[in-house]
Amino acid sequence: MIRTLAFTILSLISYQISSQVLNVELEAVDPVFTAPWNWDIVSDGDRVITVNEIGTLNIRENGVWLNIEIDPNDNSLEPRSVDIDSDGNIWITTIDHGLWRYSTDDQFTNYTTANSSLPTDKLRVLDVFENFIWISTSDSEGLIRYDITTQESILFNMDNTPQLKTNAILDPYVDLEGNVWIDNRECLSIISTDLTWTSQDFRSVVSGANIGDIDFISPDVTILSARGGIVRAEDDTFELIMQDNINDYNEYHLEDNGTEWIHYSRITDDFLLVRNNENIIEVNRDTVEGIPSQVFKMIEHQDTIMMVGLLGNRIAKFTFDFTSSIENEEESNPIKIYPNPATNYISIDGLGSEEHIYTIYSYSGQRMKTGSMDKNTIQISDLSEGVYYVDIHNKSKSKIYRERFTINR
Repeated sequence: MIRTLAFTILSLISYQISSQVLNVELEAVDPVFTAPWNWDIVSDGDRVITVNEIGTLNIRENGVWLNIEIDPNDNSLEPRSVDIDSDGNIWITTIDHGLWRYSTDDQFTNYTTANSSLPTDKLRVLDVFENFIWISTSDSEGLIRYDITTQESILFNMDNTPQLKTNAILDPYVDLEGNVWIDNRECLSIISTDLTWTSQDFRSVVSGANIGDIDFISPDVTILSARGGIVRAEDDTFELIMQDNINDYNEYHLEDNGTEWIHYSRITDDFLLVRNNENIIEVNRDTVEGIPSQVFKMIEHQDTIMMVGLLGNRIAKFTFDFTSSIENEEESNPIKIYPNPATNYISIDGLGSEEHIYTIYSYSGQRMKTGSMDKNTIQISDLSEGVYYVDIHNKSKSKIYRERFTINR
């Protein structure tokens, strides 16, 4: 077994909106290689664990990365997903080489169709809960439940499960009580711990239907990111809390302090939206290098938001400081909006001659419109009455100012 110890390599970016600061660190997982990307990331509170497509398991503890080849004798190994069981063992799926366990005594065990009950060696995404590992297949064979204790497998597919509408990309999300949520084509399907199925036609909730991420806030509240919107599920009811038909909402996370982190994309760009009560920030890849062009996973580790995606051999680490004072806000924000309240337009004083871009948000944080300033004036006749926020930034996007305004008619 070959191991490499690597000290952390960081590049630090700070992005400031008035006195609110977004800090971004791009951290190299392994300094030896740069091109392949990390497919998954997980935390148990002390360790951060990733898997890289060249076949390494990467464990970060106490600021140091341990890079371990999963199979030194096979350089074709492609791990895709990683999770940790309640005993601290690490489980890894691979595209063609079955399921792997890295035990607490630093030993790898490989489970394949040749030596276990697994119905296929082509595995995609896994989620571990108590004695069970739920695994989607990379060759569209269905969804697997693997029992760690008995080593028995159950394969759910369209041949034996009438509730399934597809065998492909059935990535499992296990909630806090052990129920499994999957994107079942146009349906959201939930498999209870006694293997009872329920399904909801998700097109009736959000037109895009396609689910990108599921975040379990509590035993009663779940947030689903989907194409076209974000949905809150509670007590068997579904509420669309953010909607934009041109966006794919990929990832969502709610911190204990109430800060929401939302990654979404559209055809030409990717965005990160951070919201805490009335405080809202939205940045894209042109603004912050650390935002992946595609996010594979977003987690929280020790009050830091971490993302893996199309970043090469790096993870992106985000923290945001919403603390600000009225005095500092006034010193750092020279712009003034008038008229306020407004009717059909607002004008901005204090911007100078440089070209600027604006983005308007509703009071709840929904992005309403964006565009270039026309002689420091923004038309708002297409917006309804209410309270809004406008972000103004220059073409270089080095600074953003935010002001609140009201529309009365």
